[in-house]
Amino acid sequence: MRQIKKPSLLQLLLMNLATILFVSGLVFINVAMYYIFDTYIGLLTTGITLLVVGLIINHEQSITTERR
Repeated sequence: MRQIKKPSLLQLLLMNLATILFVSGLVFINVAMYYIFDTYIGLLTTGITLLVVGLIINHEQSITTERR
């Protein structure tokens, strides 16, 4: 039986670099909206960010189920 080698933390970070940069960019934009504008605009930005992330996750899941 063949054992599967688990990737190290550095390899996981490098494999998911685009995702990490995307999420950190959204977090920075969100924090900047809270600082520059008021709480209302910050909450609006948070809601829009969560909707976008949810749509991206839903789209990725539909792509992977189509491939199977």
